[in-house]
This record gives sequence, C-alpha cells and structure tokens, in this order.
Amino acid sequence: MASSTRRSAIAGAFTFPRRRCGCLPNTPSATFVHIDFRDLMSEARPGDVVYCDPPYVPLSDTANFTEYAPGGFSWHDHMALAEWARELARRGVTVAISNHRTPATESLYRDAQLVSVRAPRNIGVQHRQAARTAEEILAIFRPP
Repeated sequence: MASSTRRSAIAGAFTFPRRRCGCLPNTPSATFVHIDFRDLMSEARPGDVVYCDPPYVPLSDTANFTEYAPGGFSWHDHMALAEWARELARRGVTVAISNHRTPATESLYRDAQLVSVRAPRNIGVQHRQAARTAEEILAIFRPP
C-alpha cells in the first residue's frame, strides 16, 4: 500500500491465522490504520490485501454499536463497503471483511468466500460469568 503522512498507522508484523484464513495471500506484515474505508480503498493496488473491521451489523434492536465515528456506520455504509470490496477484487486486490453472521450479512457478502468464526463476547459479562460467543464471518473477496 502506498504510504501516507496524513494518517496515523501502527506498523508491525501480522499474519492471518492460517488455520482459518489459509485462502489469503501470504501477508508477512501489515500496516494498521484508522481511516475512512473509502480513502483507504482508493489507494489499494493490485496484490494488496485489505482487511476491514467495520462496526458490526447489530444482532438486535438494542445491540447497536455503530456510533464509533461521527455519523455512525449505517446499512448504506455496509453496502458501500461490500461494493468497494467487489470492485477492488476485480482490480486484483484481496479484501477481507469481518462481521456478525446474519442472514443480512450472508446476503450482502454472497459473492465472497465466507469463513465462519466463533468469537467470545465479554461486553456486559459479570465477574465469574462465562463469556458468551457470537458467530462471526470473515468475507473474503478475492481477485478472479
């Protein structure tokens, strides 16, 4: 990825777990950024791998953690992110997006490879309670 002085980044070694994500290209290192996905994806070049961890689609009306940024992250934003992922895959960029596994996200990512992951959830768990788990997906959009 092209470097940019206008964004903050944490750089270091990072490798996707091969057991779950062996379909991703070899990624010996990565740069982590907190930036609007449109800005990041507009810089992607063939051969890059982009991982997106957007605010997840809510599992219920009361579990709505989408207000991480001014304006939140709407369903329209999720649709735009998926469309960017499709376009980048057509241009030779691998894109992986994590989210809750729901009928809506399965439909949204229908043309990606979906990898299921069970993930612990500790939000709202009291001391000595067992952590709950949620089913998540990693949607992988790969170049043709």
